[in-house]
Amino acid sequence: MLRGPEQRAWLDRLELEHDNLRTALRRAVAAHDEHEALCLVLSLQWFWTLRDHRADARAWSAAVAALGPDPFALPVEPAPVLHARPIDAPPPMDPEQLKEARREARLVGLASVESDIEALRKRELRDELTGILAAYRSGLPQTCKLPGVMWYYAVLLTGRFDELAQMAEDAVRACREYGYAWELAFVLQLRSKIFNDRPDGLAQARRDADESLEIFVRLGDAWGAAEAIAGRGESREGRGEYALAAEDYRAAIRYAEELGARSQVLLLQTRLGSVLIEDDDEAAGERLLYEVLERAKERNSGRDAVSFAHLTLAMHLTCAGRLQEARGHLEEVRKAFGQRGPEMFKGVLAMSLVSLDVEEGSTAPTCCPGSGRPWSCSRTN
Repeated sequence: MLRGPEQRAWLDRLELEHDNLRTALRRAVAAHDEHEALCLVLSLQWFWTLRDHRADARAWSAAVAALGPDPFALPVEPAPVLHARPIDAPPPMDPEQLKEARREARLVGLASVESDIEALRKRELRDELTGILAAYRSGLPQTCKLPGVMWYYAVLLTGRFDELAQMAEDAVRACREYGYAWELAFVLQLRSKIFNDRPDGLAQARRDADESLEIFVRLGDAWGAAEAIAGRGESREGRGEYALAAEDYRAAIRYAEELGARSQVLLLQTRLGSVLIEDDDEAAGERLLYEVLERAKERNSGRDAVSFAHLTLAMHLTCAGRLQEARGHLEEVRKAFGQRGPEMFKGVLAMSLVSLDVEEGSTAPTCCPGSGRPWSCSRTN
């Protein structure tokens, strides 16, 4: 019901019952009822994703994972082909489904790590990523579905970016073979985003976004329609078709607003603001980006959109010669990430601040993000 025309009604119902669901989880964990607890986590995962309850996903997946053995501890048993999901039938689960549920619960937690790079440096998480890559492979039925499809996070976090396109191709082919409609639309919009980052992949990205959109609209899935249209907007943005990209982002925002997906709306509005600036409607784009920052602060949501908005405003204001304002936005990003950002990101951020120093004629050294030490002292210089 979270994937069709009644999506909004059931999201609101789950939101209303969320405290009761937390109580059910708390009791299942306290009673060491692993089957019941796994069933609840895997059933609630998509609700948590759509309504941006990352803290719940992170906390409850960890609590439930602790009830059983680690399925990604070496040596890892490869996942078999499983067409049914662990939650397709009431608990208790059979042995193979129980193992799969344990794997999937840990994937729910992995997808909720966000951008905490310090956490990713921990030996335990690195070992888990190795175990995930040993357990799963492209084309399995469970890696076409949520949350199994999130095993691609392990590929991303281990730096195996060159494998993403082939992974997505395998997933698309498997979904077609298995006859999975919603899952096909999901992996198509995912592949669209992968190809949007490649200059030679924009045509394929546009085809994937269009096919994904057709399926999601047919199924009545507003979240999926918003993501597919946004993917098409990214393709158009990559081609320099800013006015058309703006139309797509506006349409995607309407779908996301219909769903009540606040964080998705804020991120899409940020993309729209960026495109408006590129299309020479700088006043409207700047105004929208400031509105995103204000709404995110009021609602305490949209963390990804906030950083994106600050960075976009910093670039725009630098080009406009409003250097002090640009510096303020870069400092907000530095404050938000501290030591948790990737080294390359921190380097680019510091480079941007140094560039502002040069523009302003300052000779004072810019400090490395989160360290308080001059940039020239950084080991990543």
